[in-house]
Amino acid sequence: EKLELFWGILQKNTENVVFLITGMLIGMEIQDSSHISWGDFGKLFGLFFFIHLARALTMLLHFPLLKWGAKKAFKVNFKQLFAMSITVLKGPITVVLSLIVYHNDQGTSGQFRALVLFLAFGVTALTICLDTHLIKFVFRKLGFEGLSGIQEKIMLEVTDSLMDHTETQIATLRASKQFPSADWNYVTSLVGSSRLLEETLKKARFGKTILRVHPNVSPENYLQVLDSQFRFSASEVVVEKRRRFFVTLKAVYWETFSKGQCSGSTYVMLRKIANLCLDSTHKEMQDWKLLEHELNNSLLIRVFETFSNLSVFKALCKRIIFYYMRRAYDAAGTFCKCHVETIRILEELEGTGEALELVIAEARLQVTSGTKFIKEFVVDAYPEVVSETQCYQASKAVLVFQRELIQEIFEQGVIEGLEYENLMNFVDQTWKSIKPRRSSKDPSLQEVLKSRFKDSPDTEIKFLCENIKFVSFEQNQVLFGEGQETNCAYLIFRGRVQEESNWMFQELEVGSIVGVLHLLPEFSCTVTSAKAVTSVSAAVLTKSVVLEYLNILKCIYLEASEEVLMYNQEALNLGNLRKECICKVVVESTLKLFKKQDKFSLNSGGFILSGELLVGVAPLFLYPSDETFTVSSEYCIVLEFPFQLGAEIVSTCNCSEGISSYCKKQLTTNFKWQKTKTQSKSPNLTEDPNVTQRS
Repeated sequence: EKLELFWGILQKNTENVVFLITGMLIGMEIQDSSHISWGDFGKLFGLFFFIHLARALTMLLHFPLLKWGAKKAFKVNFKQLFAMSITVLKGPITVVLSLIVYHNDQGTSGQFRALVLFLAFGVTALTICLDTHLIKFVFRKLGFEGLSGIQEKIMLEVTDSLMDHTETQIATLRASKQFPSADWNYVTSLVGSSRLLEETLKKARFGKTILRVHPNVSPENYLQVLDSQFRFSASEVVVEKRRRFFVTLKAVYWETFSKGQCSGSTYVMLRKIANLCLDSTHKEMQDWKLLEHELNNSLLIRVFETFSNLSVFKALCKRIIFYYMRRAYDAAGTFCKCHVETIRILEELEGTGEALELVIAEARLQVTSGTKFIKEFVVDAYPEVVSETQCYQASKAVLVFQRELIQEIFEQGVIEGLEYENLMNFVDQTWKSIKPRRSSKDPSLQEVLKSRFKDSPDTEIKFLCENIKFVSFEQNQVLFGEGQETNCAYLIFRGRVQEESNWMFQELEVGSIVGVLHLLPEFSCTVTSAKAVTSVSAAVLTKSVVLEYLNILKCIYLEASEEVLMYNQEALNLGNLRKECICKVVVESTLKLFKKQDKFSLNSGGFILSGELLVGVAPLFLYPSDETFTVSSEYCIVLEFPFQLGAEIVSTCNCSEGISSYCKKQLTTNFKWQKTKTQSKSPNLTEDPNVTQRS
């Protein structure tokens, strides 16, 4: 914003100087009647008309290309062509060029140079004075400007809601003692609902009709009058809902970019596509088709892959391939996440309705296509691109959190201005220093294990590496079936695996553990089945190796927490709790490990995932209380709830109802937080709520 303000001021000052110099020179030439005569004013108006005519003819010659170009969905019609033909050459560039001609006295007469300056400045002045008003008039007459009928109706419906809230607020203030001497009749006449209604109706075309036909309409009855007077077809409502979707989507794109979760080139590309779609809201959504056209360079990638087999070009070609794949993953991933977030926002704001459901169905179809593209063209073939991009996004997310935390601490007065500036400068410098790498390589087994089991020392990681072997599976090959004896699971290094049972379904990608439940001592047989969706390379984790160290076992339980709760949903009295609520509880809870004879209390409640207490054996739900528990088994794994969730469970006196209430309130809070703090979350890309993705 500061950069834009700087260049805006510089542009205006430059234009003022150019116009001032030109005006002074023209004034001197007019005073010297030998160079500019009154007949030149006629030439000026003739040239002004001729430029409009030439532009219109040029646009008409290009009309077939504009109408039947590459993007047929966004063709130009005659009304738009007429509007584009109105604007002509204008601005300081034209005047600067004429100043150059004016001061070049080689081979040209003074009268010619003065005439060039006069005509250039005159056309610019006429354009600014006449075309500005002409364009507004034409846009208004052709329907390019102003609200449509359905938009006006929505605005008037919003006004009805504002009036209700206004009346409530006035009644609240009147009942309070904050303004005891206020004349509330006078206040109501100034800012009450009647005044709000009247001013809104005056601004709307339909509102003017209502005032003319029903001049004495009351605030209580005007919405009924609106519904009875003006009705719109289902197609008009769908077009408006689609337009609102893309407007909201553009805002979500910007929010994602400002949080560092996509590159600048990705934001520009997605914004351009959203703008194109806004010109075509009468047609079904096809923004993914446009984005895929920008990203799909399969032929080029195959050429570089072929040349990468040659040692001379290997490094260069791999770097180019990595760049294209990272660009595709960043753009497609941002596209899917922002569409899902926009769907959530519209569902929160506008509730339900046939038109909204149709638009959301179209948007979900775009997400499905985008997700399929990511899986088939990036995740399966180039997992290192996924890892590198997510590292970059995670770093930016941490910096955003640091910046917001510093801002909050400063506003609370904990630190002073100089300290605040130093901290912010550090965050800003770190932000600028983080750049995506131009190439990447597959991480080693030791690096992967160290990242996954972060609390384990090097000796434990070395022990794991020595006791792990790699296996490969072909596409559609079964890794294991349900009900088989097993003592291992698979850490995916390349490819995708589908794991399912009658109680869960998930598609796992690089970095995920397939069959993680089977590493826990409570499971001696498989409770799920798994099949390779693509060719898979994986490391085999055996139960005996995992149980060797408690630090590793704790990480395995953290990985398996969602599956443990889903599998024991009936035993824990979770009823028909939705899968996304269980996932949310796991994400926001804290996993703790206690050893034998350790004592602990759960003030906010929690689940015992493994182990034995004096009061019972896992799986077990512990109600929020101050009671102290003692571990009677070798170890005990506890999932402790956050404080807010514990409070909800206490208020509802039921675990399942408390979790449902907590999730609903968190959704509302997150939405309000986003609207006030402009902070958006990265939703799950999966369309099916029963599918959990890890990466």
